[in-house]
Amino acid sequence: MENELISIIIPIYDTKDYLEKCLKSIIKQTYSNLEIILVNNIEKEGTKEICEEYAKKDKRIKVINTSNVSVGEARNIGLRKATGEYIGFVDSDDYIERDMYEMLLRELKENDAEIATIGYVREEEDGTREKRKFTDKIKVLKKDKALEDLLKDKYVQSYVWNKLFKKEIWKDLFFDKERVLEDIDIMYKLFERVEKIVTIDTMKYIYVQRSTSIMHEHNSSFVLDRLYVVLDRYEYLKNEECPKIQFMNKYAFAVNMIVMYRKIVLEDYDDIYDEFMKYIDMFMNIIHEYEEEIRKILTKNQNLVLDFMLEDLKTAPEKIKSVKGIEK
Repeated sequence: MENELISIIIPIYDTKDYLEKCLKSIIKQTYSNLEIILVNNIEKEGTKEICEEYAKKDKRIKVINTSNVSVGEARNIGLRKATGEYIGFVDSDDYIERDMYEMLLRELKENDAEIATIGYVREEEDGTREKRKFTDKIKVLKKDKALEDLLKDKYVQSYVWNKLFKKEIWKDLFFDKERVLEDIDIMYKLFERVEKIVTIDTMKYIYVQRSTSIMHEHNSSFVLDRLYVVLDRYEYLKNEECPKIQFMNKYAFAVNMIVMYRKIVLEDYDDIYDEFMKYIDMFMNIIHEYEEEIRKILTKNQNLVLDFMLEDLKTAPEKIKSVKGIEK
């Protein structure tokens, strides 16, 4: 297995205080046949020197300095330079357990799958972690089941950083460089290209919750990007032959509309409200057809938001503030 090269792509954005911990966790992997591609945004001070220092110490590290490119484009730059048979991604403010890639590659190969995904845990900046239970179970999902679970967004999610991919499935496929949620935008397209996906329910990726990260900078543009990504996915998958995928595609669109509606109301994003409301008829048609089934999957708080949302849409939605106080 050591003969097969894994290319790990790391886009670097203003993460000087976290970068060394990230790099150490990668270079110390028990699986050592790695190509470590650092795509460094040189607009921020400090990271270039760290990248160059580690490249001198470890010949597996390649440094590509860029300027003013999105995370999606940085990942694309890494993909174009990657020479490995397998592709992995790590965000530069996160870190991984020493045997993550060994485990991912072993299960991917033993189960003849094209994608392997593994568990993660969120860690706050002070080092505290969320409490999550892991079963250590390994499951092999055929494409339809994997895509169904991806749309459900509970057991399989769209993050690229807790997965290992066969490089061949990336042929002619790249991240949308304009998207903020480029993971969601690309993952269902990758799942469409595979026959099997293996899931490993054990914690190996540590997702650091940094208050200054791009994913924490939520604003109306972020919500609008989410709306368009979800719409694109809905249109892409709406003609799937599998009835379960068709239903989960509608569910995924509906639950995202619920989450976005709550966000728009709470944050007073009046500038995108009209754009959001263009798609409310699509949402209402889905709810009319599948409300009972969808409510069984929604969380308690999502059901509460849906209650408020349906009532509000009957009255004066432009003045609604009634979902304030409901937790995520």
